[in-house]
Amino acid sequence: MNRITTLFLLLCIVLLSAVNGNDALCAAQKRSGKTETKESISKRKQKNKKDIKETNKKIQTNAREVTRQLNELNLITAEIEECNGTVRGINGNISTLDKQINVLSDSVAILDNRLSTLSDKYAKAIRKMQTRNSAETSDFAFIFSAKSFAEAYYRSRSLKQFSLWRKKKADELGVMKSNLDQRKKALEGKKAERVVLLDSLNSQLSLLSGKKEQSDKLVEQLRREGSQLKNILAQQQKEADELDRELNRLIQLEQERIRKAEEERQRAEQLRKEKAEKERLQKEQAEKERREKEAKEKQQTKPAPDKNKSKDKNNKPQKPVQQKPAKQETEVKTPAPVKTPAPKVDKPKTEPTPQITDFVKAKGRLPYPAKGKIVKKFGRQQHPDLKHVVTDNPGIDIETSPGAKVKSVFGGYVSDIFRLPGYNTIIMIRHGNYLTIYANLGSIAVKKGDQVIQGQEIGTVFVDPDDSSRSVLHFEVRNERSKEDPEQWIK
Repeated sequence: MNRITTLFLLLCIVLLSAVNGNDALCAAQKRSGKTETKESISKRKQKNKKDIKETNKKIQTNAREVTRQLNELNLITAEIEECNGTVRGINGNISTLDKQINVLSDSVAILDNRLSTLSDKYAKAIRKMQTRNSAETSDFAFIFSAKSFAEAYYRSRSLKQFSLWRKKKADELGVMKSNLDQRKKALEGKKAERVVLLDSLNSQLSLLSGKKEQSDKLVEQLRREGSQLKNILAQQQKEADELDRELNRLIQLEQERIRKAEEERQRAEQLRKEKAEKERLQKEQAEKERREKEAKEKQQTKPAPDKNKSKDKNNKPQKPVQQKPAKQETEVKTPAPVKTPAPKVDKPKTEPTPQITDFVKAKGRLPYPAKGKIVKKFGRQQHPDLKHVVTDNPGIDIETSPGAKVKSVFGGYVSDIFRLPGYNTIIMIRHGNYLTIYANLGSIAVKKGDQVIQGQEIGTVFVDPDDSSRSVLHFEVRNERSKEDPEQWIK
């Protein structure tokens, strides 16, 4: 029987006792002929209220303790996973070092054998040369003891060649010995590095063992609180579903707002074009009428021909010479269209263009919104220790230091800020078609419509006084209303 059931039964017993006591008191009073006073009734009611209040307080305290234990288990589970990753990395490094040590050991053995063989051959050659005519005979005596000049020349040349060979072999032995020393030194370094890694591995295994022991204790405590744990998890899931519905509602409203703003912009642009075209046609028509009027006035004011000057000496009339009007005066040029400046359309502050539009290209390279450990992963997850506990998380939960700073993971603008039970203050930041959501904030440093840049502080994580001052940031990434795994976006 768990703690909640015990407390509930205790409350029932208190109520039944109060009722039975009242009945017994009333029966006794009837038998004795005495009636209960108002003062005694009031005291009894106050006592019952006090008992009920204390029982409810104990139930709430127990619920907070179960929540704290569950959150503590989530943190320890994340730390165990981190330790396991570290252990796997150390084991991998040790395996690599073992291979390198084996290669270096084989190389050292081969070089050692070659050096020993070469040293033996070199020593034998030296001893053989020293066993010529006499061990005390010098090189000059050996040369001049020849029976002929040719033999002396041959001996001199042989001694010179032997000297060069001996120098070459000595140098070769020196290089080989130096290489062997370097390999031995590298081998010792790898062995020392392996010892350090083994110490680190043992330390991590010890830490892992302690974490698992803590986890087992918490799991055992939580299993005893079966019904209470179930209620708490159901409440948490209800809050998560409420957050999901609210986000979908706000995103849908914003999409509708953006769509209407775009339609309004297109309508204003169409009206501007129609107005510009109408003004252009009106100006062309006015210019055409003006030129036609000017041409007509010039035709009417033209001087009449002189009859006296129209006859020559033979009294023959001369035909008046008709002057063709200038081409530029008769032609009517079509004026160039006049460009009308586009009217300015004020965009609403809630839909400014993001400063950076390459959000998709930054996938896998975004920074963490806050420093900490991921204690709840994305999607539907079964608890590794509580086999019957399954959670569905629309994002990830990052446990941070108390009141840690929260920063925008990418440039964009604050599309909305709101509050919900279980998540405190929530900030939505839009990056083109994508959004990032930062929930469970205790304070904020931005307002709706603000432009933000990558790494800009937008608030701090809420500090829960009922949960050992724990701070947990809920973080989501969405493509409009489609949820994405944030761990695939951050590095």
